[in-house]
Amino acid sequence: MSKPKSKLFVLVTIIVLLATAVPAFAGGWATIKLIAVPAEVRAGEETIISFQVWQHDNKLVQSLMSNDKVYPIEPQVSATHVESGQTVTTIAQPNKADLSFEARLTLPEPGTWEWTIEPLPLGGATSFEPLDVQPALEPVPVVTRQRQIDQVLSGSLLFLGAGVLIVLFGFSLFMYMYRRSQKLHHVS
Repeated sequence: MSKPKSKLFVLVTIIVLLATAVPAFAGGWATIKLIAVPAEVRAGEETIISFQVWQHDNKLVQSLMSNDKVYPIEPQVSATHVESGQTVTTIAQPNKADLSFEARLTLPEPGTWEWTIEPLPLGGATSFEPLDVQPALEPVPVVTRQRQIDQVLSGSLLFLGAGVLIVLFGFSLFMYMYRRSQKLHHVS
């Protein structure tokens, strides 16, 4: 083989190898469009964030195809507490009905949380306005049906017990008065 042909062969081989070595998702930039973020986020309570992933800002996607393989998009939602540096991360789950994703995130402490969504394997994390997490509300006592029944029964039993005591006292008083009147009749 002559030198120019061998150089051409090597060049073509390198190009073919590089072309097949390029990641399957080259050019796969994505845009995250928020659907719903709660107006109020409280520490310790689950927060649900709904969003869509748009490939090239024009195609709604939940997975990618390459070489007859399906690669699911697994958006990673991360939030970092500004003061403490604590980070909470979750993987959003797909909603097949509207091609959206839903992330369930519980932020453990109040304060400012900076957060991002990175649509893996597409990459490119998107930052959003920080979340101002409010302190947890005081727990509200839950009154169950059984507890209501228990309260009614305990009140009823107390009322019944008081009634029985009154009847017994009345009967005792009656017996005392009856015997006393009997003694008075025998004395005379």
